Amino acid sequence: MKAGHRLTMIIGGFFLGFVAGEIRTRIDTAKEKQRKAELKAEERQRKADERFDDLLRTQASINGALVKIIELNRHKA
Repeated sequence: MKAGHRLTMIIGGFFLGFVAGEIRTRIDTAKEKQRKAELKAEERQRKADERFDDLLRTQASINGALVKIIELNRHKA
C-alpha cells in the first residue's frame, strides 16, 4: 500500500509540475501578447500625434497666407 501511495504521489507531483509549467507558459504568452498590443497602441498614438502636428502646421500656413491676402487687399483699397 505504501509503494502504491508513493507512486501516486510521484505521478501526482509530475502532473502538478506539468500543469504549473503550462500555466506559466500561458501567463507568459498572455503577457507577451499584451506587451505587443501596448507597443502597437503606442505606435498608433505616435502616428496620430504626427498627423495632428502636420494638420496644425498646415492650418498655420493657411492662416499666414490668409493674413497676407487680407493685408494686400487693404493696401489695394
